[in-house]
Amino acid sequence: MKIAYFLHTTDPTAGATKSILAIIHGLVTHGEEVIVVVPDAKGIVSDLREKGVRVVVQRFRSGVYPGLKSFKDWLLFIPRLAYWRLLNHIAANALTPLLKRDGINIIHSNSSVIDLGYNISRRLHVPHVYHIREYADLIGFHFYPDKPAFVKRFSADNSFAIFITKGLQSYFGQSGNPHTAVIYNAIHVDNSTTTLNLPHKQFFFYAGRIEKTKGIDLLLQAYDIYQRTVKAPLPLWLAGTIASAEYLEHLNQYIKSCHMQDKVRFLGVIDNVHNIMSHARATIIPSLNEGFGRCLSEAMLCRCLTIARNTTGSKEQMDNGLALHGTEIALRFETIEELAKHLCDVSEAPVSEYDEMCSLAYDTVSTLYSLQANYDNTLMLYQKILGI
Repeated sequence: MKIAYFLHTTDPTAGATKSILAIIHGLVTHGEEVIVVVPDAKGIVSDLREKGVRVVVQRFRSGVYPGLKSFKDWLLFIPRLAYWRLLNHIAANALTPLLKRDGINIIHSNSSVIDLGYNISRRLHVPHVYHIREYADLIGFHFYPDKPAFVKRFSADNSFAIFITKGLQSYFGQSGNPHTAVIYNAIHVDNSTTTLNLPHKQFFFYAGRIEKTKGIDLLLQAYDIYQRTVKAPLPLWLAGTIASAEYLEHLNQYIKSCHMQDKVRFLGVIDNVHNIMSHARATIIPSLNEGFGRCLSEAMLCRCLTIARNTTGSKEQMDNGLALHGTEIALRFETIEELAKHLCDVSEAPVSEYDEMCSLAYDTVSTLYSLQANYDNTLMLYQKILGI
């Protein structure tokens, strides 16, 4: 097989990037030919090339409308949209003959927000696989030209899709479509980085993008209730890329107004996130519409207690554990008050009280989201598509 992967980001900390790398490395290890198309030469590019993976850098933009977060965005909306479509047209003209010459069998787009790979697949008359990882329109992405046109692609000839949860498959109305499959992400952790002088079970932790759709505002509101309720509140550490300076300022103003400056700490982007998870009292996943909830399963694999919003991908993961073991594998919440109560209960109870829950959570992730299962299921889909 010869497969071309289209990645919308080269950010090594992005969940989509981590997930697709597991598949790519598996295919390369088993002797399959892979080409990775990326929009820039940053992040994972050098590592892929060092591993012998062929990488093509071609500037392109996502197949969604430009965001509208400021007055400037409104003024530049039409010029940006025109530029994005022109850039993608130029990219398609450059990549089509290259992929045709290489005899590509399948084009695989690593996100719903990419349309370049799909458009090239139509030109080349080769199968295309969408990897649907996000509730795009619920987190601020709006498909070009519109959502019905995007969904229609799932029924096109030689068009297939992988959904990372049953919930996403249902959300896009594809539960009965034989050209789609649910394949959970492969989850593994890297504890090779040593963390020194880290307090054990003496802080709460959040890892992910620092943005509103991830529920950071709600987390801080719950933490404020918590810190005013208990006598000795544990600090809250947040790690990840900050969406914007304006959003960080908004958060800092709220933190200051609640007198939490000495308790809430922004760590930025770190390379030892799994070590920190293993030392945290609990990892919190407050996201409003998580496609899968990679941070949730990574924390479970670090044997860290998790507190997660009972919705979308996080709910499905917790439901999977409940079905597998007949008991909960994480603490669920739906309101700010429920999250605050969990924080109070967890910080005041002995750490050992949640040992069994953490053990069952670890077993769930190890059983359902292994690298081998992810690779095998993806390879089976490819073989089905190609009839081999």
